[in-house]
Amino acid sequence: MNTDFQTLADIRKWLIQFRTVIYTKDRRMDLELLEEEVKGAHEAGLMDNKDYTNALMIIRKERNQLD
Repeated sequence: MNTDFQTLADIRKWLIQFRTVIYTKDRRMDLELLEEEVKGAHEAGLMDNKDYTNALMIIRKERNQLD
């Protein structure tokens, strides 16, 4: 399943199909939870390696921008 994530919004939209919405009013916590969900989706076989790597890169880039 190739999704070609471009933005954090793309990752959020992808997770919505699994009834997963992450919003805590804390941007850093949201990013941590998104990363956990992406890892879980990959481990469950719902996300291929390319999408997994790309999603993590986007999430970590967003996290680095907070620092």
